[in-house]
Amino acid sequence: MINYKSYVTLTILALICVGLVLQAKAQLVSTISTSGVKLYLERTEFTGQSNSGTLMKTVDTLLPVLSESTAGGYEYELAGNLYNWLYFKDQSSENKEWSKHYYTMSTQYRPTWPNAYVELAKIAQVSNDQPALETNLKQALRFGPSYPATKLLYIDVVYSSWHLQSKNERIDASQQLLEFADDWKHRENLERMITHSKGKSRICNMLKFNRVKIKSCQV
Repeated sequence: MINYKSYVTLTILALICVGLVLQAKAQLVSTISTSGVKLYLERTEFTGQSNSGTLMKTVDTLLPVLSESTAGGYEYELAGNLYNWLYFKDQSSENKEWSKHYYTMSTQYRPTWPNAYVELAKIAQVSNDQPALETNLKQALRFGPSYPATKLLYIDVVYSSWHLQSKNERIDASQQLLEFADDWKHRENLERMITHSKGKSRICNMLKFNRVKIKSCQV
C-alpha cells in the first residue's frame, strides 16, 4: 500500500511531468510559428512582394509567441522585420514605431547581435535622425564589422553624406564597395542598396571609374 508521503511524492512528480509536457508543447508551437514567419520573410525579401493583409496575418501568428516567457532577441527581430515591411508598404508612423520598438527589444536580449542595430540605423536614416543613425551604425560596426548588411549600410551612409566623412572613411567605404561589387553572392543586395541610396550618383561614378558594371547604375 502506498503511504501518504509516497502519494504526495508521486503527485508532485506527475505534476512536474505534466508541466514539462505542456512546456514542450508550447515550445514546439512557438518554433513552428517562428519558422513560418522566417520563411515568409525570406520569400518576401526574395520576391520584393507582399501585401498588408498577409503581413498582418503573419504578425498575428507571431504575437502569441512574443507573450511567452521564452521569447527573446530572435523573435523580437522577426516582429521588427514584419512591422518594417508594413511601414514600407503604407508609410504609417505607427508601424515605424512598432518596428523600432521590437528592434530595440531585440538589442536588449541580444546586445552583441548586429542585425537589429542595422535596421534601427536604416529607420533613423530615412527619418533624418542623425544621432540615432550614428549610434546604431556604431553598434553595428562594433558587433558585426564583417556582417554584409553592416558593410552595405556603412557604404550607403558614407556615400550619402560624403562631405561629412573623413578621408579614411571615404577610402574605407570605397574599398568595401569594390569588394562587394566583385562578390556575386551579394550583388543583388548591393544593387538594391544602390537603387535607394542618396549617394547613388557618387557610388555609380566610383564603380564606373573602376570599370565595374552594375545594373542599378544603368537606370
